[in-house]
This record gives sequence, C-alpha cells and structure tokens, in this order.
Amino acid sequence: MHNENLYAAPKSDLNDGVTASCQRIGKLVFVPANHDFPERCIICNAPSKQPTKQRKMYWHSPWLFLLILINLFIYIIVAMIMRKSMQVSPGYCDIHAKKRRRNMSMFLIPAVALMLGSLALGMSNSGPVYVLAFCVGFLLLIPGAIASKTVTPKRIDQNGATFMGCKEPFLNSLPVGRK
Repeated sequence: MHNENLYAAPKSDLNDGVTASCQRIGKLVFVPANHDFPERCIICNAPSKQPTKQRKMYWHSPWLFLLILINLFIYIIVAMIMRKSMQVSPGYCDIHAKKRRRNMSMFLIPAVALMLGSLALGMSNSGPVYVLAFCVGFLLLIPGAIASKTVTPKRIDQNGATFMGCKEPFLNSLPVGRK
C-alpha cells in the first residue's frame, strides 16, 4: 500500500526548465530567443496566474529618436522598419494581477468617460469646457498606459532580449549571467 493521494492535484516544480535559460544581468533579465519567462510572478516570485497572456514586445535603437528632430513622420516610418520584436509572457500572481488591473482602471475608466462624455455633450453645445474635458481625458491615458506596462525591453537582437522592470525577489531566483 502506498501513501500517495490519488485525488490530489498534480504538483509541479517551479524550476520548470525555462529558468535555466533566463539569466539575471544586474537588474535586467536576459531571455534567449525562442524561450520565455519562468511561470512565476515577476514582482514577488510566487507561482503566476495561468494562463499567462503573451505580449509582443518591440524595440529599436535609441539613436533613432534623433530622427524626430528632422521629421516625426520619417521617425515613425524608420522606427517601424528597424524595430525588432519578441513574444514573451511575463507572469503575475493573483495579488499583483489584481493590483495592476486596479491601477489601470483607476486612470482608463475616467479617461474614457471624460472623452466620450465631452464628445456627446460637445455635439449638442459648443464650448471650451468640452474641449478641455476631452483633453484631460486624453492626458489620463498616459498614466493609464504607464500603469498597464509589464516589463520593458532594453534590447532585442537575434540572440534574445534583455528586459527591465522585474523586482528583486524574481531576480534573485534567476542564475547570474554574463555582463
């Protein structure tokens, strides 16, 4: 007779093999090409909520920002041609996923309400108050976008990508890589 509970949920090891490929480089995380983040929260290192949403991250050389001085339209075209991308799925535990959703909705819901309300009321009456409300709603999209970001690519090339934005508990769980 064995002591194993046949009705228990399956147990998995947090070191799922992906960890061995991801490396810590200072405060950055290097993820090789065709690999992904470990299935752990990038903030507290707890098991992440599944399924983790895949995100396509884009990066281009910071030198391309100098093209804005010449012409914004030229910068946009060159940046879209020169950008590199990688799909990753940084994970969040239940607590941090809820906190991220709350922070996003704290800015995005009032932004959408102000913009739609000003458009609806501005069609019936014209005035600077409606334009101001629309502009404030539009400006609230900026902190909403900041609150919604996960990790930020520092560099993407053919070998993989380097990301910033992971916290110390997650970083401490990764092996230290090359500099």
